[in-house]
Amino acid sequence: MDDQGYEANFNLSIHVYSALCETFGIAEEIALKRVLFETLPMKYPFSVQQLLNERDLSNFPPELREIATSLAQSNKPGVKMVRIVSGSRAEGVSLKSSDVDVMYLYPNIQIVESMQQAKEGVSSIYLLEKGNTRPGFIRIKAPLHRKKLKPYECYHEDAVYVSSTKFKDFIYEHFQKYSHGLWSLNIHGPCVEITSDIGPMDNAYVLTSERWPRDAIGCLHRLHKKKWPSHEVMTEMVKDGCLFVPIGSKESRFEHIEWRVSFSRAEKRLVYAMNHTQLLTYALLKLFLKEKIEQNSEVEGLLCSYFMKTAVFWEIVEGQTKWAPSCFLQCFWVCLGRVLQWIKDENSPNFFIPENNMFFGKTKSRSWKTLIRVVSALYREGFSMIRSIPSIQKRLVKIESPMPKQSTRTQVLLKVFPQLVLIFEENPDDVLEVLKTLQVGYLPEISQFLRMTFLNQYCFGLLIQQCNSRRHNKTQYLNEAILLRAIMYSSTDCVRGQLCLAIYLYMRKRYDKSIKLLHQVRSKLNSENHMCAWRFDQQKYASLGGNSLFIFDGMRKNTTMYFPLRPQTSLPELSDMIRSLENDPGDIQFVPPYVLTLFMLFLCHFWKGESEASYKEALIDLEETLRTDNGHHVNRSKLPMAWHILGIAQEIIGDFKSAYLSFWKTRTFIREAQLEELKSFKKLNKKKLKRISSILS
Repeated sequence: MDDQGYEANFNLSIHVYSALCETFGIAEEIALKRVLFETLPMKYPFSVQQLLNERDLSNFPPELREIATSLAQSNKPGVKMVRIVSGSRAEGVSLKSSDVDVMYLYPNIQIVESMQQAKEGVSSIYLLEKGNTRPGFIRIKAPLHRKKLKPYECYHEDAVYVSSTKFKDFIYEHFQKYSHGLWSLNIHGPCVEITSDIGPMDNAYVLTSERWPRDAIGCLHRLHKKKWPSHEVMTEMVKDGCLFVPIGSKESRFEHIEWRVSFSRAEKRLVYAMNHTQLLTYALLKLFLKEKIEQNSEVEGLLCSYFMKTAVFWEIVEGQTKWAPSCFLQCFWVCLGRVLQWIKDENSPNFFIPENNMFFGKTKSRSWKTLIRVVSALYREGFSMIRSIPSIQKRLVKIESPMPKQSTRTQVLLKVFPQLVLIFEENPDDVLEVLKTLQVGYLPEISQFLRMTFLNQYCFGLLIQQCNSRRHNKTQYLNEAILLRAIMYSSTDCVRGQLCLAIYLYMRKRYDKSIKLLHQVRSKLNSENHMCAWRFDQQKYASLGGNSLFIFDGMRKNTTMYFPLRPQTSLPELSDMIRSLENDPGDIQFVPPYVLTLFMLFLCHFWKGESEASYKEALIDLEETLRTDNGHHVNRSKLPMAWHILGIAQEIIGDFKSAYLSFWKTRTFIREAQLEELKSFKKLNKKKLKRISSILS
C-alpha cells in the first residue's frame, strides 16, 4: 500500500473510531454505564416481597411450592439470591433493539462430577453426565433412583434426570402466577420472555457448577498463554464456574433431558477486560450485522451478535492484530474475515469449547448460500463499505476533528444522567444500596447526588411529621428550623427545596408566604433556561454554563425532577390518591412539579378565602397545560395522575361537572396507556365518578 493509501485508511480508521465513541461512549462512560445498569432495578410482573414472603407459600399450587420455598430460603440472612444480568446493555454496547438477559441461579441445587465433590447443606445433589451429547451440552442425573419425581424430573433408561423442557414449563407457570395478565409471557429458547412497555426481557433460571467441565479447560490454557486477561480476572472466571441453561441440542433425540453449558459470567468478564478499541470493534460488527447483513430479509436470524463477540475473542487470543484507534479498520476487517471464513466452512467454534460448532443445524437451510453471497459481496467492497453503514454515515458527517475529544467527567455524567435519575425514581428506598454499589468516591458527584436526595426526602418526612404533631413549643420550632435548612441545602434540583418549604408553610396555614414562594417556583418552571430531567438536553445544559466541576451544582440551577410524595408526607388532599397508587406499602409516588405548584396555588388561595377568580386562575392554567402541553411540564405517563389532581381541586370547590370530566379523562388515559397495574387507583377513580354522578343526577 502506498503512503497516500495508508494515510487515507489511517484517517478513516480514526474517523470511524470517533463516530463509534460518539455512538457508544468513551471508555469511562461505558464503564459508568455498566455500573449503573447493574444497579438499575429490574421491573418484574410480581412483587419480590410477595414471592419471598414465606407467609404466602400456602397460596402456591403444590407443584410450585418447592421453587417458592427455595427462593424464600435463599433470601434468609447469609444466603444471597444471585442474579446475573448479561447481554449488550450490561456490556455497555447496546443498540436500540438490544434486549436484557437476566439469569437467576436456581438455589439449593448442586451439580458435581462425582459425589466426592458434593458439599453438605444442599437439599438436592445431581451428577453431571456427558454421555453421548454434542459438545457444549450435558445431562443432569439424580445419583439415586427414586419413585417420587420432582416437577422438573423425568425417567430415562431406568434413571432419573432433570428435564430441561419440564424445568422451563415449571418456571413459566411460576411467572404466569404473578403476571396478573399485565405482561406478555412466552417461552423463548431457554428463557421465559416477558414483554412489557419497557421492551422484552429474557428471564432464565439456570443451574450452576463450581467447576468448569473438562472440555473447557483448554480455553484457560489459551488465555494464560496470551496473558490476557489479567491474572485477577482469570482467577474470578475460574471461581465463577459454569452455568447450565435449560435447552438441549435441536438435532438430538433426547433434547428434553439435555442442558447447554454456558459461560455467561466468564464472557462478561472478558468483555470488561477488552480495551476500548477491541470493544468498539465488537460494537461495529454488531452494527454491520444489523444495518448491512440483516437488511436482506432472507438471511435475517442466521447470525447473531454472539458470533461477532466470539470472533473478537478468538482474534485477541490467536491473532497478531494491533488493537489501536489508528488500526481500527484493520481490527474490524480481520474479525469480519474470520466470521466470513466460518460461514464458508459452516463451522463457528465456540470460544470456550471449540468442538462445539455454533452453526450446527443452521447451515442446511437454503438461506445459507445466500448468506455466503451477501457477506462475501460486502467484504469485497473493502473499507469504503463501512462508510455506508447508516449509523456510521450519520456520525461521520458531524465529526469535526479526527481524534475523539476526551470528555470531561461532567460530560460523561451528563450522558448517563437519565439512567441515574431512573435508579432513584424506580426504587428510591434502595438509594443506600446504590451508594454501596457505586462506592463512595468512585465518582464523587454521583455519591453527592444520591446522598443529597436521600437526605432531602428523609428530612421532608420528618418535617411533615412535625407539622402533624399537636405540640407547639420552642423545641419543635427549633427542630423545624433545622429540618428546613437541611431540606434547602439538600435540594437536588432548582425547585424542590422551595416546594418543600411551600408545603410546610401551607400546612402551617401561612398562605401568603406559601403563595409568594409558589409564584417564584412557577416563574422558574416557565423560564427558557428550565429543563426537565425526563427531557434532559445535554447541549442546552452545556450552553447554560453547566460544565462545572460538580455537575449537580449545575442541575440545581436549571433542572427539575418529579417531586416525591408518600401518603404520610403528602398534602392531606392528595393522600388518598397517593395511597391508591402504591404497589407496596411505603412506595414513593412522583408528581410533576408544575402540576403540584398550580395545585398548591389553588389550595392556598381557596383556604385563604379569597375571591373565586383568584383560585380558579390556577385551575384554568392547570387544565390548559394538561390539554396543550407536549411533555414539557407533564410527561405522558403522568397524565392520569395530573387529571386526577385537577378533578380533586374541582371537587373541593363544588364544580362537580368539571370534576366528573377530569376523572373521566383520568380513566381514559389509564385505559390508553394500558396501566393495568393501577388497580387501586382505577378503583378510587371509579368511586369518584360514581359519587359525583349521583350528586349531578
